Amino acid sequence: SLYNTYGYYFGQVGVDPTNPDKVFLLGVPILMSEDGGKSFRNVGGRGVHVDHHAIWIDPRWPQRIALGNDGGLNLSWDGGNTWQRVNNLPVGQFTTIALDNARPYRIYGGLQDNGTMRGTSTHNPLRDDLWEWETIGGGDGATVQVDLRTNETVFTSSQFGSASARNYPTREAWNITPRSRAGEPPLRYNWVTPFLLSPHHPDILYFAANRVFRSLNQGRTWTAISDDLTGEPRQGDVPFGTCTAISESPLQFGLLYVGTDNGRVWRSDDGGVNWRDVSRHLVPFKWISRILASPHDANTVYVALSGYRDDDFAPYLFRSTDRGETWTRISYGLPNETINVVRE
Repeated sequence: SLYNTYGYYFGQVGVDPTNPDKVFLLGVPILMSEDGGKSFRNVGGRGVHVDHHAIWIDPRWPQRIALGNDGGLNLSWDGGNTWQRVNNLPVGQFTTIALDNARPYRIYGGLQDNGTMRGTSTHNPLRDDLWEWETIGGGDGATVQVDLRTNETVFTSSQFGSASARNYPTREAWNITPRSRAGEPPLRYNWVTPFLLSPHHPDILYFAANRVFRSLNQGRTWTAISDDLTGEPRQGDVPFGTCTAISESPLQFGLLYVGTDNGRVWRSDDGGVNWRDVSRHLVPFKWISRILASPHDANTVYVALSGYRDDDFAPYLFRSTDRGETWTRISYGLPNETINVVRE
């Protein structure tokens, strides 16, 4: 009842360098003890975000504290009792980006723990109303897709597969997260669960948990089009054995590729009737961070993999010109940094 956080994600301890009895615990709230940990109290408050990651206490003037969290930066001048929100840093962590075809076009972004936002591409923060950028979803903003027929039906999601759709002119909103049926094992959703509007018809929506689902009515009803593609690995404190990437060829309806967090890449040539594992020539057991079916050649596909969760920061990027039957590594010469996105 004292402390709630995710140990794999954050959980730092800060100690006043001039007073060892003054201790800060960083988690979902920020807690402070002034008696060496015998008791704690929440010292968040107005202007303080949640999910705290970093703290610095000035050793020359310990009343001055800098606090880093999912909302940015806070400063305290009274030892953590009250906080100033430093709101003039033009920073944000976008998980995904989408665009529509409005005039001027709008930019959509899922922001880490700051929801999903959209704003016009012509926005000038020095001239225009800041509220031209509007929040259209909550939580940890994740995947975003837009129906380009009207640019007014938007699909958004937050952590672990919580996803919904909304038609802004009609104000209709509906949940689009597929669920397992009675008697079936529960589905596993990645923190950033991938879903995709088909480039061939925007009523068709694909959604990848540990199985792949397809909807023909914008996510109102679902049909499973795959078995578990992950091998059902041993579970830990967060879902593992989840799909992390999905792509459909813009040149061939039903040519699908799906990647998982345990290094598997699957291909279906027939809209999910049959699936083939095409990951045997890739680096094994890496997180599939992105798959891109080429918009120029139906047989070409790109895969980016990430090993940073195992302290492996090598750039893994592969191309196949035969739908994944063979792969060529094309990342030689890139810096020793993880690759999260690939575009052709």
